[in-house]
Amino acid sequence: MTTSLDIAAQLPQLCAARAALRASLWRQSYLPGEVLELCRLRLAQLHRSPVDLAQVE
Repeated sequence: MTTSLDIAAQLPQLCAARAALRASLWRQSYLPGEVLELCRLRLAQLHRSPVDLAQVE
């Protein structure tokens, strides 16, 4: 199974863009952090990503 870490290792230029996107999502004021965290966890479940499920935001 390919994880986000595997992809990041193959596409390092994508890491900075992904990090910037994630940071901007957490800085926005429209959705509370709790809702964003639930969305992040659900996406990790749908993608079957144990690495993303283990992360804490």
